[in-house]
Formats: sequence, C-alpha cells, structure tokens
Amino acid sequence: MKQSVLSLLVARQPTFNPALQRVCTYIIENPEIAKTITTKKLAQECDVAESSITRFVQEIGFEKFSQFKISLAEELSQQNNSEDTTNEVLYDDISQDDSTEMTIKKVIYQNIQRIKELESLIQISQIEEAVALIKKAKTLNFVCTGASNVAANEATLRFSRAGKKCILWNDTSMQTISAATATADDLFIGISDSGKTASVLDCLKVAKKKGAATLAITSSSKSPIHSIAELTLLTPTHSSSSRSWESTTSKTSQILLIDILYVCYGLANFDSTIDSLEATHKALKYTRR
Repeated sequence: MKQSVLSLLVARQPTFNPALQRVCTYIIENPEIAKTITTKKLAQECDVAESSITRFVQEIGFEKFSQFKISLAEELSQQNNSEDTTNEVLYDDISQDDSTEMTIKKVIYQNIQRIKELESLIQISQIEEAVALIKKAKTLNFVCTGASNVAANEATLRFSRAGKKCILWNDTSMQTISAATATADDLFIGISDSGKTASVLDCLKVAKKKGAATLAITSSSKSPIHSIAELTLLTPTHSSSSRSWESTTSKTSQILLIDILYVCYGLANFDSTIDSLEATHKALKYTRR
C-alpha cells in the first residue's frame, strides 16, 4: 500500500501559487503521462521553469521528481489491480485474504499515512486565522452528522474545558433552529468529511446570513461547504478501493486537527486556559469514585 498521491494533489491544489497549480492540475488530469514524463517536458507542458517542478514535489513531501513518479506509478498500478480483483474490501483495501498480522499493519499504516498527509495540508496562516475566530466567538457551535460526531464531541469537550462555551448540534432539526437564532457572537464549525452533508451546509449558510462566523473542516476543497464557509481547513481525502466501506482514518485526521486548534488556542490564551483547566479538573475530581 502506498500513500495516496492523487488525493493529496487534489486537496493541496488550491493552496499552490499559479505556477505550481498548473503543474498540479496537469498531473491530476494526466496521471498516466505524468508517471513517465521528464522534468523538462512537464515544465514545458505547464509553462513553468524546471525549478518549479522541483519545488512542487518538495512541497508535497518528495525530495526528487523521480521519487514522486515512482510513487505515482505504484499508486496507479494498485488502483488498476483493485479494479480487476474479485475480493470484497471491508476496510481501506483490507481483504478477506489478509492475515490478522497483515490487517493490523495495514490499519496502522493507513492511519499513519493520513497523519502525514494532514501535516502537508496544514497552512500555518489558516490555523492562526481559525484560532482568532475561536477566540473572538462567545459561543462555538459544532455542526455535524454521523461519524463526524467523533471529532465534534472531542472538540466540544476540549474547548469547553479551555473555557469556551460550546454547543454540539448533531440533530438536523436543532441545526436549523441554531442557525436561525445565530448572532455575530457565534462561530459555527461544520465538520463534514465529504463537505456535502445537506443539513450541515444549510446550517452554515443560514448562520452566515445571520452574521455568525463560519469555519469548515472537510477533506475536499471542491466541496459545497468550502464555498459557504468563511474559512476552510482541509483534512486528507479518504481514498481506497471503490468497494470499501468507510474507515476511521478520516476521523483520525479530524481529531488531530481539532487537537492542533485546541493547543494553539490554549497557547495563545495561556493564563485563561490554565485557569479553566484547573477549575474543571477540580470539578471532575469529585465525580470519580
């Protein structure tokens, strides 16, 4: 199993400067050609300097263009093989034929890969902007459905202990009500891996009209939620065999991103966060037997 190169490119595409965007777009649209093309030819096709190709591959985690081409070729080969196999896939390219040992290794590997991909997606300026939105808001409204509840619950707990008023909206009717009564003191944080969950989109859209700030956590820069939210933080795109069911790897990335936001917020508001943590720790101490 190899890191999903193409999904990483799709997610990173909007973050590149115009020259690197042209390189990224060409590879996404012509992966079979890109796996064998020379640096000089690719530079000509994209109307960029050859040094831009080197900078491009380094920004996505490769030292040399040749290494990138090898990874791309291996990924394309794996995709072609998965299309031909008759084995049903239960979880991130883990098949019925895999041993327990191999299954464990694959699950761990997939989660490690998502973490690495998240690191390459994170933009420091966006994290700082998100922290500023969190600090400014009087109430943090986490909006989600389904499996995104995992990250939203974690976010609600962490930021509540840091002294922020937090509300988790995971019921579609309550999401509508919360948006209708939103104010400029609210920050609505929509968590949706696909970025297409209708109730989450509608909630952020209405809340934004009411003057609330909006933040999206999603894996697709081309999803509807990206065009609605004031700020979008990207997590790795989930990509595996088309026959596989959803794994928790995307949730791992969401939780890690929440953790990063929490720590950055805590450091930026150190004294008040420490006071809140100590107060909640004392309160929780009496609940333990």
